[in-house]
Amino acid sequence: MATNVQLLTATHPLDAETRRNRWESGEPIVVESGAWLGGGVVVCPDVTIGRDTVVGAGQRRDHRPPAKRPRGREPVPPHP
Repeated sequence: MATNVQLLTATHPLDAETRRNRWESGEPIVVESGAWLGGGVVVCPDVTIGRDTVVGAGQRRDHRPPAKRPRGREPVPPHP
């Protein structure tokens, strides 16, 4: 892992009333053997970064990228 990587495991319900009652939970993140996360990568809850996968600097992963594929050449989606 490079610098400024964020592994964000916290999540919350989508229902506003449930959130107001302060219900929160966590979902796992798995980084498999040989994976590389470039500087500033953000990995969201319930994501697995596959074996030997490279996630380029500044990327956001909110789903599982294919294993053994570089992921730095696609446009970075805007943060909501």
